[in-house]
Amino acid sequence: MSAPALILLAHGSTLPVVSEVIRKMRAHMQSVHPNIPVHIAFADHEHPTAQRVLSRLERSGVREAILVPLNLANLFNTSTRLDEIMTAAQARCPKMTLSLARPVGPETGLLNLIDLRLRQELASARVGELDGLVLATEPSRDKRSRSILARRARQWSLHHRLPALVASDSVGAAITQLRAEGRRHIAVGSMFLTAHDTYAQCRADAIGAGAIAVAKPIGFAPEVCDMAFGRYSVAAMDLLSFGPDEASDGEDGAEAPATAQLHVVGA
Repeated sequence: MSAPALILLAHGSTLPVVSEVIRKMRAHMQSVHPNIPVHIAFADHEHPTAQRVLSRLERSGVREAILVPLNLANLFNTSTRLDEIMTAAQARCPKMTLSLARPVGPETGLLNLIDLRLRQELASARVGELDGLVLATEPSRDKRSRSILARRARQWSLHHRLPALVASDSVGAAITQLRAEGRRHIAVGSMFLTAHDTYAQCRADAIGAGAIAVAKPIGFAPEVCDMAFGRYSVAAMDLLSFGPDEASDGEDGAEAPATAQLHVVGA
């Protein structure tokens, strides 16, 4: 039995740099996992759509596919847009069994990559002093995900021994709050995968609020590919049929223990 197709579901954009990151991820994952067909689809602004990719797969005889949302701010699928995509895809591809994996989400290991991008920005801007950090993310309406994001900001804060706030709604408000606490040299780390429209607005707001540096998005990174494949693997196991004595415990929604160690942002 062949493995389910893996479809990386990402935000689209009119900017070519956004799709370039996703295509690099697909190429990397296909090379690492040659026996699993890896495809990409975009939720908005860009082609191919999930329906188009799945229709093509169905015509070629593929009967199972797993969509992995490349959202870094949400630990669970709470988006009505994802529901719409899955409903439309299943209606268009009735012969296929489709599964929506959990998003990549705010994994602890992302903080290492965010640090790396922020270090690069600090070096480029020749920043010599920091006294505050903001962790900018995509908006999240899910309370559990927002709680995890707040935990990531606390981890970041403890490691760097600097106050750090998470900003999923307004990076400007987070910077203003730190300034009210007496902080003047504030940098922004970006928990974004690509430089899509939401990131661009976040960056503009941060600069307008006086941030001394705003990190670029994470971009292509093998570590993120591994995280996405982990989500695919869990969803693939859920597609299998087990007997009552063979059923696995599966995930209970609890967060995996943190294992990655951050690297200090140099001042």
